[in-house]
This record gives sequence, C-alpha cells and structure tokens, in this order.
Amino acid sequence: MRNSDANVKLRRQNIINYLKKMGRVSIKDISREFDISEITVRRDLDMIETLDLVERSRGTVCLSQKAFHDTPLFDEKSSKYTIEKDKIAREAATHIQEGDVVFVNSGTTVLYLPKYIRVPNVKIVTNNACMATAEGQQNIELFITGGERYPKTQSLVGDICISSLLRIKATKCILSVNGISAESGITSSYYMETSVNVTMLSQCTGERIVIADSSKLGKSYSFISADLSMIDTLITDDKADIEELNKISALGVKVIIAQ
Repeated sequence: MRNSDANVKLRRQNIINYLKKMGRVSIKDISREFDISEITVRRDLDMIETLDLVERSRGTVCLSQKAFHDTPLFDEKSSKYTIEKDKIAREAATHIQEGDVVFVNSGTTVLYLPKYIRVPNVKIVTNNACMATAEGQQNIELFITGGERYPKTQSLVGDICISSLLRIKATKCILSVNGISAESGITSSYYMETSVNVTMLSQCTGERIVIADSSKLGKSYSFISADLSMIDTLITDDKADIEELNKISALGVKVIIAQ
C-alpha cells in the first residue's frame, strides 16, 4: 500500500514539475504527457489544488504564485532552534540499532545525529553534502550519494542520487523536513528534494521517522514528499503545537517529544 501511495505522490510531484516547465497547459496535455486518464489527472489536480499550488480555468491549469516560494538558505536554517534540534537528534539516535542501514536526507537537524549513535556497525546513506563534516563520524560508516548539489540546501539531487538510493534497502529512514501537517503531510520548498524523500521512504523496510522542530509543525510548502500514511514516527520538541500533534497522532503517527 505504501509503495502505491509513493507512486501516486511521485506522479503528482512530476505533474507539478511539468507545470513549472510548461506554464499553462490543458488537462489533455497532462493526460498525454503521463499516459494517464483525464479522470486521473483531475483527481490529482484536485489534491494539488487543496495546497493552493495550482490555478484552474476552463480545462487548463498552471502553477499558483505560492508554488514559487523561495527555498530557505542552509546557513539561515542552521543557526535556528539549535537546542531543540540537538534534543531531537539525540532521541532519534535511540531508535537506531546495531547493524542498521539508515537513510538520512538533507537538512540541519540530521547533522546532530551521528554524535549520538552509540551502537556499532551502523551505516548512514545520505544525500546531505554536509554530513561528511558532522560531529561523530567515528561512530558510523558513511555513504554519500552522488548527484547535483543544490547550494541553498547543500543537498545532492537528481537522477544519479535517485539511482544510488534505488540500489539500497534501508532498515531505518530519518527525514528532516521543511513542513509537516495533518492536512498536507510532509512538504518541501524545493521540488527536487521531494523525489529523494519519497524514494528513501519507499526503499525503507523498517521504521520511518520524521524529525522536525516545532517551527515546522503545521507548515505546508509547495511540493509534496509524502502523506502521513508513509510515516511511522514524528520526533519534535516541547514547543510544538498540541492541537496539530493530536491531529497527526490521530492519523496513526507515533508522536515523541524529545527531552
């Protein structure tokens, strides 16, 4: 079921990317481009429209202005919520067991993770270009995917990155996100990262964890990585909005407050 969900999410992300490239197109154009029925196109657009990412008019569609938000700079993100990120990473490390192969994506919170890994024979597979200099390298065996480096987030993306991930089955997946909400799932401000995130989730055979400080809760960005059915656990801090956490928990996600 999760793989099926991942395929749908990936198709919707590809539709968004197609709109970004082509501008305003018709329903028939999308149907031909992705070899799907017009009914399926309309259903996909209905979902994308709930995030205010598209504008539709008389059988045509284009991206909304919201879909062109700027991606936060890596340096800007790294200096915020440092205490909370450290606590969250420390809690996430307790979920890693001896012999685990762990997918870790881009972001700043995940950079606190290696120093708290105490069990032996742990392999981290990541597209995070900064992970090689993170504290605690002596505790892990590190694999960094290839790919095109996106300077704003210091992430590696693109076909080479995805190809590398598809050759690996991980036992854990730990994702840092731009936004997570009960309504929108996990979202990103940079389209290419969504393909990496959904591939990591789909290639993981064990626990799928999102780590997000309280500033990410209830936030929704332009591009969809996955809905919450693909997530097992959310780790956040004690400043997180309780109402939003209750909504997320009601959807089957285990919520942990890092201490």
